[in-house]
Amino acid sequence: MYFDNPKFIEETAMRLGSKHFELQKQLTTAGKSEQIQIPSPDWKKEFDLLAKTNLNAPAFKGLFRVNRIAASDGYVIVYSALRDNMAIRKLVRTCASDGTTRAVQCLQQDHSLITQQTIEWRLVADSGYYYRGADQIKGVNNLTYAIGGAFKNQTK
Repeated sequence: MYFDNPKFIEETAMRLGSKHFELQKQLTTAGKSEQIQIPSPDWKKEFDLLAKTNLNAPAFKGLFRVNRIAASDGYVIVYSALRDNMAIRKLVRTCASDGTTRAVQCLQQDHSLITQQTIEWRLVADSGYYYRGADQIKGVNNLTYAIGGAFKNQTK
């Protein structure tokens, strides 16, 4: 069994909601940026794309190499795809020495004969997240986009 990313994302969403965090969000596409502030975000909806990354899907059993790397204040676990055709290429979990997950980062790539999609995201508990992507259609168009969010604790 690998790291349960959907559960971590769900627990993070519930914790942020219960602590009344607001979201300062920046959206960038086609070179244009927009900043918005969301006082009471729907965290489950906000993290929906991140929660879809599930290393424990039955099709992935035994298909990730797991490396644990010691750090001065905890450790990092790297899950790397063993096959080139897997959409989830790498997931990195950063943990405190007590095992608490501090951050999760993922790289996903999917391609066909005419398209290629690359997505990278990172969620840092109680701090913020980003989601960056690039969609390429051979000979036609390239689209890049980014979503970034900083969490700010509201005092009530």
